[in-house]
Amino acid sequence: MKTNLKFLNPIKVIIQRRSFNKQVFIVALLITCSVATQGQKFYSLSLFNHATTLPPKGFTSVLHPGFDIGISWKQKEKKHSTSFIHYKLGYYYHRLVHQGIQLYGEYTKQYDVIKNTGISWSAGLGYLHTLELHEIFKYSDTEKYRRIGKLGSPHAQLSASIGIYAQIKSLKPFIQYRVSMVTPFVNSYVPLLPSTSLHIGTYYSLNTKNKDL
Repeated sequence: MKTNLKFLNPIKVIIQRRSFNKQVFIVALLITCSVATQGQKFYSLSLFNHATTLPPKGFTSVLHPGFDIGISWKQKEKKHSTSFIHYKLGYYYHRLVHQGIQLYGEYTKQYDVIKNTGISWSAGLGYLHTLELHEIFKYSDTEKYRRIGKLGSPHAQLSASIGIYAQIKSLKPFIQYRVSMVTPFVNSYVPLLPSTSLHIGTYYSLNTKNKDL
């Protein structure tokens, strides 16, 4: 079933009037990394299923598997809340379409609800590189078809998520529902592509003395 994206036409016009290139995405990524990495350091690992759809959809029986790893720094800690900065590297395989490599930064806020459990939200900005799973050809001036897109395509990626977590000794397992907006996906007709992913993972520390993440 095709998603109706007519409401994105104004955004398409804006994007077509600007030059989006790799330098723009590199600058966007550097902005996310400009926050000082201070405080307690720990790591994350999650597995997820990727879907190209608008929220609240995204829970699909079709498997498009992925994983991400991350490094995090605790920024502020209050009585019932904690904030973190994360830098993550991810990969997913969208069957019959493309492979995606993600590199992004993310700010997360966690709120304790009851003892050792709570809820969280995140917002992030970064880079997505897609590698097509099919060959793409373009008709050239020499009246021949030539293959293009061998090196993939660069995109900017904005993301937001909500989740739940629990503190279990030195681990903090979590479930997150993430919504991402990728731009531009196809310059000519898909200026903004929505996607969702359901993550199951955990935060952990290599320092056994850090019991509270």
